[in-house]
Amino acid sequence: MGTNANNIIDNMKKLFEELYKTYETKDEKRQKEIMSELENIYEENKKEIFVLISYAIGLVNLTLKQETKEEIKETLETLEGIYKENKDNKDNIYIAGNYAIGLWNLIVKQETKEERKETVDKLKEIYEYKENKDNIYIAGNYAGGLANLTAKQETKEERKETLETLEGIYKKNKGNEDVARSYAIGLANLTAKQEIKEEIKETVDKLKEIYEYKENKDNIYIAGNYAGGLANLTAKQETKEERKETLETLEGIYKKNKGNEDVARSYAIGLANLTAKQETKEEIKETLETLEGIYKENKDNIDVAVGYTLGLGNLTVKQETKEEIGKIIDKLKEIYEYKENKDNIDVAVGYTLGLGNLTAKQETKEERKETVDKLEEIYEYKENKDNIDVAVGYTLGLGNLTAKQETKEEIKETLETLEGIYKKNKGNEDVARSYAGGLANLTAKQETKEEIKETLETLEGIYKKNKGNEDVARSYAIGLVNLTLKQETKEEIKETLETLEGIYKENKDNKDNIYIAGNYAIGLANLTIKQKTKEEKIKTIKNLEEMCKNNNYICDIYIVVISELYGKYIENLYNFLNNDKNFVKMILKYVDEKYINVYEENDNLLFCNIMKIWVSVKTILKNLILKEEDIKNNRFGQYIGAGTIKYFLKDIEQIKDNGKNINECRYNLLRLDNADYMNDPMEGKAFFKKFENEKNKFIKEIIDSANNEYNASSIYLRSLTENIDSLPMWISYGDSAKGCCVIYDNNFFDKDNIGLTTNPEGSCGINTKQIFKRQQPDEIQEIDKIQSTAYSYCLYRVIYVEEDVILKKEETKNVIDDAIEYIKDSINKIDGELKKRSNVDELKEMIKKT
Repeated sequence: MGTNANNIIDNMKKLFEELYKTYETKDEKRQKEIMSELENIYEENKKEIFVLISYAIGLVNLTLKQETKEEIKETLETLEGIYKENKDNKDNIYIAGNYAIGLWNLIVKQETKEERKETVDKLKEIYEYKENKDNIYIAGNYAGGLANLTAKQETKEERKETLETLEGIYKKNKGNEDVARSYAIGLANLTAKQEIKEEIKETVDKLKEIYEYKENKDNIYIAGNYAGGLANLTAKQETKEERKETLETLEGIYKKNKGNEDVARSYAIGLANLTAKQETKEEIKETLETLEGIYKENKDNIDVAVGYTLGLGNLTVKQETKEEIGKIIDKLKEIYEYKENKDNIDVAVGYTLGLGNLTAKQETKEERKETVDKLEEIYEYKENKDNIDVAVGYTLGLGNLTAKQETKEEIKETLETLEGIYKKNKGNEDVARSYAGGLANLTAKQETKEEIKETLETLEGIYKKNKGNEDVARSYAIGLVNLTLKQETKEEIKETLETLEGIYKENKDNKDNIYIAGNYAIGLANLTIKQKTKEEKIKTIKNLEEMCKNNNYICDIYIVVISELYGKYIENLYNFLNNDKNFVKMILKYVDEKYINVYEENDNLLFCNIMKIWVSVKTILKNLILKEEDIKNNRFGQYIGAGTIKYFLKDIEQIKDNGKNINECRYNLLRLDNADYMNDPMEGKAFFKKFENEKNKFIKEIIDSANNEYNASSIYLRSLTENIDSLPMWISYGDSAKGCCVIYDNNFFDKDNIGLTTNPEGSCGINTKQIFKRQQPDEIQEIDKIQSTAYSYCLYRVIYVEEDVILKKEETKNVIDDAIEYIKDSINKIDGELKKRSNVDELKEMIKKT
């Protein structure tokens, strides 16, 4: 290169430097003048390759200064001309490389996939020309263009097709970090469009391979995209365990790249996704501690703020009190109001989710109205009303507000807003749920059946459009039940019940069908009020009885209806009990749960709850009995001293001498000990501790009294073990290993002999309907005879009240826990009733005897 060429190149450099400054000063006139000068120099010296290259470099650097795609495109037209004019020049590789860089700079400014596709096609043409694909710079810019194209493609199919080309470039240039980075960007973009975790996992495995290749894990961009793919994977994983496992990898990347915003963003999103799968507020709180730390270190990173906001919103779903949620709302508000965060739709979504959940815990309409006003403000801000998630949060609050409004006018006003949002978002189930709930609340305040019918027309339309939505179905059912309350004839109610029955049957397998069933049951109960004959009522009651099986709420309705039908029998029974308190003890021996007629009004409340307690105790016993298969598959024994065995043998000899069958007299062979002389002084007493409560003064006295009289126990027990031939047992119970272990034949024990429901012929229980008719002393003696001739030698599992370590079957544990809670509830009711009575001592004695 001669002196003249050097001078020309130096002159061009100076002109380009001045040109770049004009973009800072916005001196468009001088820009045009310099561009004209440079063009003239190029035209006069375009045969000089170094002049060509310098001109191309200057133009590429110019594209970095230009802010709009239009400016860059204009510059690239000149570059494209130089490239095409010198396509076959042996030094054209330098011009081609600069042209490729310029095209990459353009693609970053383009907003649509069509624009980017056009630019990528030009990059492809350069890359595939002759030996250009061996040039790492051209390959790198082509890969970068393809990666940017994937960001604008709408479907995973488009992105996959682009990635096939990217993968080929990556495999050819595996050691190049720029190509690896572009491939990683494309793969991360693909994960954002994949719908199932298996697809994403496959893509993430490719990202992992790139990340772990040689020094790539030190490349912050590759790490960021790997983290992005992992975050997208967490969104599709169904369990918290899967998400936790993915987050372990994310945590490692985050700790290695703490200053990187992309990695922080992905980790925050992954943690937020974890909170969506955690069942308890304690778990979510633990996750939020990590999220809060990331947020504080990256407060200006909007995506981290989004993750933290969503996590906080998920916590509000699990919190039980408005005070707890209120503290979270304060944090959400702080994030929302920080700098420009309120312009971010995802931050707004998290805040509205929290506010919506807060309304569910607020007790007054004033509180809810204040919160709904905040929701309205967020909803009306800029374009937020076009976001479905913001709309969902707002409608949740509006729906909850209607539940606290006292007049139909207030509710109607709220429903106008709800209706508008519903019409704007008709396909959204969550909005439909809130609107339907508000309409159901309106029916409760409407005075006439005509008004309710009009509301039900709207509810019916929502129900038909959202048939799989249990909450909408429940709201429709509530509205129909409210209609039955206003209908005057059984014919009208029957017609309404046909619709209710249809909803009940359509939702029979839904988890929330218990509520729909409850409303159907109320409707049936309302029907019985209008039915005139006993036969009609019994037919309706049979429907209720069938629905009772797994629904305590329906059972309560059933009991109320039954008590209305058989009220006079209950009254006779109660009057009889007032004359003979000892009869309570006898009746509770035989009580048949199916026919307890609870009439929880006035004086019957006390007796009703005593009955409930006894049924609950029998439920616990029933669930502790070893079933036939348990006895059949195990051996049960008793360790005794050597001197004791002679008594067993003596008993057997006496039975034989009397000419009796051993099996007939098997109970004579079972030696029982008084409960008061068991090894554990708290044996049988720990159960009472479950119900002690200082607030329940009278119940506590009864329990203390029962415990004080325990020395006179009529309870006899025998402890057996399944732990046969155990050295520690031999030493402790077998006379220091010198005794015996007596193993009982499995046929020795009774199976399931505790009558809790309708009792079969010959069992030790009777139907309480018989008791209603038995009011003579001789008949009471006959009942006692039934008890005296029946035996119940069942095996019961021991449970430790505090730990329940023996209860391995979860369903058994749940039944017992429920029964204990039922007893507690009944005790509280009894205690409250006792406080009202003047003859408290007499009542205490009555309860104690039971």
